[in-house]
Amino acid sequence: MGDDLVRYPMTVCAFNACSWSSFSKSIGCGGGSGDCIDATFLKAEVSSFHPPDLAIATEKIIEALEGLKAPDGTKLAILETPFGNVLAYVQPDPNFPQGQTVTVKSSQREIIEALGLIDVEPDDEGYSAA
Repeated sequence: MGDDLVRYPMTVCAFNACSWSSFSKSIGCGGGSGDCIDATFLKAEVSSFHPPDLAIATEKIIEALEGLKAPDGTKLAILETPFGNVLAYVQPDPNFPQGQTVTVKSSQREIIEALGLIDVEPDDEGYSAA
């Protein structure tokens, strides 16, 4: 790679897939299945799959996120949930107690409560991520 290339931050878990977990009102991302990703957006050339309206939306998202400063010890991430995605500042590789966290595989009620989701209702207490 040439030295003139723009360098973008690595994902929250570097080369591993990440999963989010919540414990005591904190969110962390560590090794897992990929439901926690770095919130870095990239520009792409206009094409059939990235038409002008998406290019403009991407520019606006990048501009909005560039104005944010993550609190010390955290990174901005996108958390996948059964209801949609959530932007959150997460602790990389947290040391949460095993078996006491809420994850994407928890019940929908637990996920809603842990992430403080609004305007969302659980539709299936037995949800289990595949």
